[in-house]
Amino acid sequence: MANVLAGCSTGQQASSSPNGANAPTSSQPGAAPAPAASSGGTLIIARLSDANNLDPHFSTQINSMAVVQHKLYEGLVMLDANSEYKPLLASEWKQLDDLTWEFALRDGITFHDGTPFDAEAVKKTIDRILDKNAPTPKANMFGMIKEVKVVDPHKVQLILHYPFAGLLSVLASAEGGIISPKAIEQYGKDLSKHPVGTGPFVFESWTPGQEIVLVKNSSSMTLGGMSPSLSITSG
Repeated sequence: MANVLAGCSTGQQASSSPNGANAPTSSQPGAAPAPAASSGGTLIIARLSDANNLDPHFSTQINSMAVVQHKLYEGLVMLDANSEYKPLLASEWKQLDDLTWEFALRDGITFHDGTPFDAEAVKKTIDRILDKNAPTPKANMFGMIKEVKVVDPHKVQLILHYPFAGLLSVLASAEGGIISPKAIEQYGKDLSKHPVGTGPFVFESWTPGQEIVLVKNSSSMTLGGMSPSLSITSG
């Protein structure tokens, strides 16, 4: 699948002339001065097919997960460019014994709907995945987790059924994104149309078969200085 990216630039874009050569850019002799760098704008991502579900616990399609992960939702940990696990919503973690992992959570983070992020939100999210009365397609993926124990508002423990060295990989996946507990209660399975996470983009609209529009989350800790809106088109 090919992705075509088009968005705002801090300089002039090279363009192709009829003979295949590149027209002058700001880095070439004779080019006009580049405009001053600025943040903002809109990034457009064109894809061959649309997402089918924006709920990380029920989506099984790669186009859906690409929207969910690192855009709408964030997990406790993340995998960086060097394939190393780094803190994200958790500030640190440690393994207390073979079956117990403890995560210290960042303070001052809120979901897109204004709900505070805390240990109860982590528990609510993982309990939802494992709920036998409302099974999700991702239940087996988290099947090593026996219990989510809230130690205090900013500390949570994951108690496992058996030792599992790949736990961080599971938590860093798209399925490991933490969901607003308020949204879970309010939308239920309709969360697929009303995603609410802590990610760098906030869901604005979805026209099936055409476009998903996300807007910047000004309070995000991961987006940095460049804060574009994002339009994901399909078809």
